[in-house]
Amino acid sequence: DNKVYTLTPVADPAVSGTATFAKRKNGTTLVTVDLENTQAGQSHPSHIHANTIAQGGSIVINLKNVDGATGLALSQVDSLNNGMPITYEELLNFNGYLNVHTGSTFVVQGDIGANELTGDRKEYTMIPVADPNVQGTATFEKRKKGTTLVTIALEGTQEGASHASHFHANTIAEG
Repeated sequence: DNKVYTLTPVADPAVSGTATFAKRKNGTTLVTVDLENTQAGQSHPSHIHANTIAQGGSIVINLKNVDGATGLALSQVDSLNNGMPITYEELLNFNGYLNVHTGSTFVVQGDIGANELTGDRKEYTMIPVADPNVQGTATFEKRKKGTTLVTIALEGTQEGASHASHFHANTIAEG
C-alpha cells in the first residue's frame, strides 16, 4: 500500500516533487520525498506539521533532509516527535502538511492525510465594485476530511494594500 502526495513549489517554481507514504509490514511508514531540480551541495530539512498549509502549525514529525544532488530523502516513521506512535493508516488520516525548506525559505509543500484536496472544486468570478480594475476568482476546494479550502485570487490591487474577505448571507442584490 502507498499514497503519493504532490508537493508544490513555493520559493522556486522550478522545484517540485512528491512525497510517497508506503506501508511497511510492521505497520510503520516509509516516507520518500522525491524532488526535481534541486542543487547538488544543498541539504533541505523536511518535516510534517500539524494543521493545513493555510493554517500553519508546529512540527510534529522530523523527516530526513533532502539531498540536493539526488532530490531524495527516505524516512522511517513510526511515531510523532513527542513519542506517540503513529501507524500508516493514522498517517493517511493525519491533520497535517509536509514542507521542505532551506533556512527559513520554503522550497515545496503539500497538504497530507485528512487535509488532502479531493479534486472537487468550484470557481466563482469576482466582479469589480468600487475599483473597475480589481477582479479575480474565489475557488472552493473540498478536503478529504470534508472541510473547504477557499482561495481568493485578485488582480489589479495596489501593492502593500490589505483587503478583508468574508461571506455574506443572501444575494448581492439583496445585501
